[in-house]
Amino acid sequence: NLVFGIDLRDYRAGHYAKVHDLLGGSFYLDRFSNFDNNLLTPNRVAFKGDKIRYDYDGKVRWGSLFAQVEKTINQFDIFVSANTSRIQMSRVGNMWSGDPEYITNSLGESDVRVFNNYNAKAGVNYRITGRHNVFVNGGRFTRAPFLRNAFIDSRYGNEYLDGLKNETIHSAELGYSYRTSRLRVNFNAYYTEWKDRVLSNDAFIDERTGRKQALNGIAALHKGLELDARFEVIPGLEITAMASTGDWRWKNNVQLISTDDQGTEVVVQSVNVKNLKVGNSAQTTAFIGMHYKRSRNSYFGFRYNYFADLYESFDPAQRTSEVIKPVRKLPNYGILDIYAGYYFNFGEFRSRVSANVHNVLNDTFIRRSDEQFGVQEAYGFPINFNANFTVYFN
Repeated sequence: NLVFGIDLRDYRAGHYAKVHDLLGGSFYLDRFSNFDNNLLTPNRVAFKGDKIRYDYDGKVRWGSLFAQVEKTINQFDIFVSANTSRIQMSRVGNMWSGDPEYITNSLGESDVRVFNNYNAKAGVNYRITGRHNVFVNGGRFTRAPFLRNAFIDSRYGNEYLDGLKNETIHSAELGYSYRTSRLRVNFNAYYTEWKDRVLSNDAFIDERTGRKQALNGIAALHKGLELDARFEVIPGLEITAMASTGDWRWKNNVQLISTDDQGTEVVVQSVNVKNLKVGNSAQTTAFIGMHYKRSRNSYFGFRYNYFADLYESFDPAQRTSEVIKPVRKLPNYGILDIYAGYYFNFGEFRSRVSANVHNVLNDTFIRRSDEQFGVQEAYGFPINFNANFTVYFN
């Protein structure tokens, strides 16, 4: 089997801050220190819901050619896939910052940066019997840095970091699957090395040019185990579960290289992050859920997710002290959701109404935190719900 094609995407998204709560005041003056956040509207008085501080659009265009070939030889299923892509990114500032650092480069569109990338992956699955199979796959990928990390500060200015380059990822996976008419189990182990991570930072400045540089050469190692299962207890009642444990760490220390007035490269300082935990993703997770299909038309169920080994994110370029500062571990938490739905005919079309309640127990939890500016914690949503009405036209 051969599959090939083209993938084209055009993305534009708005990013801004807004007044959420006046905290008892009558208005908010959109200024910081002694300058206006937007010189287009000096001394602007903002009210609840108004945009403040920053307002910009991120633009990304993506074009990719891809191909995959699959072949079965006796009990072996083999695949090889590859693609090449070209990514263009730019920033469009909708505010004219009065900050002296960004006053000349905050408004309007930045220049367009282009990154060329490739992916290559191969794998083999061995069907031991009709119920048992094992697989292994691996690949090498390159990818452009995230748009938000490509600029000195994407919130306020159009100036890119110097020294931007593609990130490189090596990944391997080994797994086992078991299948019966009522039970499905998957187990896998993964190992991923992520090199040349491009991270937004404010600490590394080339002494000769005075420009802020991307922190190149740093790598993260992600490895772990994952298990998921699905079991039909009785017809219509299904239990699903998942558990994963990982060890995600920064792999190496790096040296920040600058150039002097004669163009000679010199070591400015060392970034000491080796073995520190990667932040803002739970490295231990678990899930259990129940789905009951009462009839052909109705269903309901619950999902409980548990998150642990979650660490605060930090700016590696600020870890220049010889004494390595540990990363703060955030509290573990769990979230219970419930849902229900009903199918019916809407004229000649199949339709559905459904409802979901998220965080039923109304737990308070920190879903992510940033070490920058002391501590910046983002809390999860309290109990909330949504209802949907869907019409299927096929």
